[in-house]
Amino acid sequence: MIEVFMLMVFGIAVEWAWNRPSSLRDCLAGFLFYFGAELVGAICVLTWWYTTGIPEGAWPRSLFLVECLSLLVLSEVSWYWLHRWGHTRQGWPWHRWHHVPDRYGVWLTPIGHPVFVVMAVVSRVIPGLALGASPEAYAVVGIFQMGISTVGHYNVDAGRWLSRIVVTPALHRWHHAPGARVNYGLSLTLWDQVFRTYYLPRREAARLGVKDQGPGEYEISDQLLDPFRRGVG
Repeated sequence: MIEVFMLMVFGIAVEWAWNRPSSLRDCLAGFLFYFGAELVGAICVLTWWYTTGIPEGAWPRSLFLVECLSLLVLSEVSWYWLHRWGHTRQGWPWHRWHHVPDRYGVWLTPIGHPVFVVMAVVSRVIPGLALGASPEAYAVVGIFQMGISTVGHYNVDAGRWLSRIVVTPALHRWHHAPGARVNYGLSLTLWDQVFRTYYLPRREAARLGVKDQGPGEYEISDQLLDPFRRGVG
């Protein structure tokens, strides 16, 4: 979480240099809210871990680099399908909050409904732990994923040449276009290319946000209750 905070602060400076500044207040509020949800997710994972234990020998640990790369690929595909579910009728009420803002910027990184944030933590961590991945590998993979995801929300039209490998601002901005069903990756674009949801035209997405945006969309209380008002099934 310290890494995300530092990258968000650096991102504010980068966006100011590009004359596309994010609000420091938005960044701090979003980070604090996200931190609480991440903490709940971590508690869920640790509770599961200590009650079930980590199976020995079920995951490649002989080479740490191979373990980390394997874990990254598994974690990314788990996130990919959760994120894609978040854009279905059933999942959208829980994920919609992240897409409500019509301004792009690093402050978007932590914005999201706490329930979906907890689901995201669990979906990325439990599969690997169930197969015996080490906590050390998860630490490395987690730092990489959250670092790339944070930079991917910088409000700059940059990084196109890297977009075939990792999520970049130029690529992820299209994910925030109204009604978009593309670019679901957290840090890698591998699964978007495999499942044909990779999309990066030459131009920059002009409009952002959601199609059915209404008054009071930025009120935290409204967003917390929104999934229940819309129906969760």
